[in-house]
Amino acid sequence: MKNEYTDDRLIADALGRLAQGTPVTVEALTVTPLLDPTAGVAQYLTLQEAIEGGEFAVTEVSSGGEVADLRVVNTGARPVLLLDGEEVLGAKQNRVVNLSIMVPPRSATVVPVACVEQGRWAHVSDEFRPSPNSMPSRGRAAKMRDVSGSMRRGDLPRADQGRVWEELAGTAQRLGVDSETDAMDAIFAQRHGRLQRFVTRCGPVEHQVGARFALHGRECGIELFDAPSSWARYTPRLVRSWAVDAIDEDTAELSAGPSAMSVWDALRTGPWASSPSLGLGSDARLTTTDVAGASLVVAGEVVHLAAFAGPCGGGRRRR
Repeated sequence: MKNEYTDDRLIADALGRLAQGTPVTVEALTVTPLLDPTAGVAQYLTLQEAIEGGEFAVTEVSSGGEVADLRVVNTGARPVLLLDGEEVLGAKQNRVVNLSIMVPPRSATVVPVACVEQGRWAHVSDEFRPSPNSMPSRGRAAKMRDVSGSMRRGDLPRADQGRVWEELAGTAQRLGVDSETDAMDAIFAQRHGRLQRFVTRCGPVEHQVGARFALHGRECGIELFDAPSSWARYTPRLVRSWAVDAIDEDTAELSAGPSAMSVWDALRTGPWASSPSLGLGSDARLTTTDVAGASLVVAGEVVHLAAFAGPCGGGRRRR
């Protein structure tokens, strides 16, 4: 019998179980909780938990290094979730992960990444350490579109490195951030106090597994996990990633995107293009004129889904 539970069906079902909580607005950012009282408990570790527990290592792929790849080794008995846009610090230069990957227990994997520290290519440590931050949302949206395009062409999940640097440089300049190595980390460090106000106001609520994000009243993105515990762990970094764009006055000039309902419908109806993940499960992609989405599906569960829409969807800005 044909398996009817395709990734499209699993994603539609996951979205269909959600209820919306009370929106919270801080400056230009509105965060609407997504609730699922039926959600279970995460059966995996976050990258930070695994590294701090001594069960996971992230290194350069060789002594010479490769900008677009890192090596990860999971020596533990539980899988480890690497989150799209998640940053690691150290080694030859700071990087962000190109797509969400569930690294199997007791395995080694080469992970595609993008550089977020253009001005350094020199070892400061043998291993990377976890960062509390993820790439700002608008840059992450652009990266998602580029990675999805690379995969559609049959290539590896590669970002447009020049575009990544351009996005970060523009954000740093507009926010008055200075870094000798053009490090993304400096944006979050030098604007920590203001960004933390967003985190404090937008903390997780009961049964929350994700959120809808709007900038200046315009629907811009959705983030979804399979468990409230996962959302709680990732809330600070994801809220900060959106808050960076909320305090960036450039986003106020972006044109209006599609309606919230059309974004939701696009995610529920697809079609999603699925392929085997680099770790456990499958990687599903959705790319339309207005919406860019990616989802990691493992053992019949939508472990992580991220989507960006309209003015923040990673496409060309319309003035």
